[in-house]
Amino acid sequence: MTLLRNMAVAALCLFASANAEDKKPAKFDAEKIVGKYSIVSGEKFGKAEPAEMFKNATFEIEKDKMTMPTPDGKFVFAYKIDAATEPAGLDLEITEGPIGKGSKSKGIIKLDDDTLTICYPAMEGDRPKEFKTSDDKKTMLFVMKKAK
Repeated sequence: MTLLRNMAVAALCLFASANAEDKKPAKFDAEKIVGKYSIVSGEKFGKAEPAEMFKNATFEIEKDKMTMPTPDGKFVFAYKIDAATEPAGLDLEITEGPIGKGSKSKGIIKLDDDTLTICYPAMEGDRPKEFKTSDDKKTMLFVMKKAK
């Protein structure tokens, strides 16, 4: 009886580990990011930005553009998502704004439930490979919560 139980437990463990290996991350679904967000935190060049900077900060994503109002004026970004990569790639171009019109950036994006995270170089540069910034004066990261 004990031998039979041990064999059953071993078989279940093998089955569970085989299933865990078969699971791949879900493909990024760009349609799920459409909506209004509150920016909850951000990092710039390896340092966290002050929380008060994001008080009442919003970000809106539509099917073909992202809009971010700022005290200096409204920024509008055209964007494309490459869902075939892990993490998903995010190509941005400023189409309207008080500065930087025509500037492009290659970033990454992820969505966990209602939390959207984007990371990108401040100016044209290499696409980040992970969601973090460094003091190299290149990368920025923002975390946003989708409005209910």
